[in-house]
Amino acid sequence: MNKEHDSVNGVLRRLRDQDWPGSSHNPELEESLMQAHERQVSRKRNKLSVITAALAVVLLGGVGFAAAGGIELVKTWFITAEVDGREVIVDSADITVEQDDETAVVTVENIELSAKPGDPPLEEGGMVTITVTNQPEED
Repeated sequence: MNKEHDSVNGVLRRLRDQDWPGSSHNPELEESLMQAHERQVSRKRNKLSVITAALAVVLLGGVGFAAAGGIELVKTWFITAEVDGREVIVDSADITVEQDDETAVVTVENIELSAKPGDPPLEEGGMVTITVTNQPEED
């Protein structure tokens, strides 16, 4: 390996010592190199603009989701409710969680419930059971 490396270096050194008979400026080569450089810069710029646009869409979508009550919707995925043993839909709820190392206290206030489609409407009163889970239930 060392001999091969030395022989390549020797050939390159001899070539460097020779005078070039042609012109030192080649406009075609210069133009070709400039076009290749511009294409490379353009690709990087396009990739950056696509990434920036995607991040903007995700950010605006998240803000829109939150503004449209999406956070409350996500909270309701973790709550199931029953009235007199009949499962009902949780439309919205104010949920707060206070947690230390051993326990968590979950407070559910201002809960709005509605009957499932096809069920009779809810009546005033009745026994309400609220179940809070740490992960949504699968349908």
